[in-house]
Amino acid sequence: MNALSGVTGLGILAEEWSHPARQGQHYQMLREEATDWFLSFNPFSDPTRIELLVKSDYPLLVTLAWPDADRDRARDLCALTATLATWDDEADDERDEDRAAAVTAELQSLRSGFTGSGTAWGPLYRAILDGFATRMGARQFNRFIACLERYIEGCLNWAQQQKLVGPCKDAEEYARSRRMTVGQSIDMVLVEYVLGIDLDDDLLQDPAVQQLQSAHVDYVWLMQDLLSYRKEIVTDASSNIITVLAGTCDLQTAIDETHRMLQARLSDFESARTAIARSPLGGHRELGRYIEGLRDFTSGWVEWTLRSPRYDPAEYTTCECRPSPCPCTPPETR
Repeated sequence: MNALSGVTGLGILAEEWSHPARQGQHYQMLREEATDWFLSFNPFSDPTRIELLVKSDYPLLVTLAWPDADRDRARDLCALTATLATWDDEADDERDEDRAAAVTAELQSLRSGFTGSGTAWGPLYRAILDGFATRMGARQFNRFIACLERYIEGCLNWAQQQKLVGPCKDAEEYARSRRMTVGQSIDMVLVEYVLGIDLDDDLLQDPAVQQLQSAHVDYVWLMQDLLSYRKEIVTDASSNIITVLAGTCDLQTAIDETHRMLQARLSDFESARTAIARSPLGGHRELGRYIEGLRDFTSGWVEWTLRSPRYDPAEYTTCECRPSPCPCTPPETR
């Protein structure tokens, strides 16, 4: 019997996110150039990986999530998002006893500047970071690298936890780990990057800005877990808040609780946004652009996720329905 029979709420409800998505103008260029450039590094040999990479449509993600990116920045973003996503998939496919070693190797390679032999991803990462370095100021580039390192460290901590104690069963513990593995701190720096701004450290450390960023990180990973759940139950993945919550209640209750958590963090984001607007920071033009950039990112990411085969369970299932639309999976609801 279908485990999702009768289940509702595996989507983003209209009242949870109504900010319309915009699309940038470089989609066709990225489709023609960026994917070929990525594949020229031969990052993997499995043809199914190449097929999913192309079908996932990272040029669409970039032009939706960062609609103001110019041509060069859009190319940088496309290369980075495709690399992080496919590397993450590759790490997820490792056996539990091998995953931590694979992530450790990537972290060591990053810390060495991807010099020497490193990992198979080293030459691609090095070329990508060279592109960012030519267009980012030194301070912002250092922040960007630090966020990338924290993301890989978060993936390593998660892999080690999975190996030592198995799937996480506590929602609060899972949330702490998920904030590290979502990589949202990277995306927030990239919002600045595409807008051509570099916010001062004092501004980024303001309590109201910190509250806004914290809420943004949480609602993004909660949205991701909701939208990816159908894919993850097909692939037997355990890294999802719904799976954790369902350990102590029925599935529908777990989904409803995830929505409650999402709505609470969205409310926190809007409260922080209002507080900033009413404070002396309200007149800071670059901060205002940054906040709108965070909202644009969310709109674009949601739109891409709903359209990309990367999150379509039919791409991962081996049931007899494939490759047709799989009736074993209920249609997405919004």
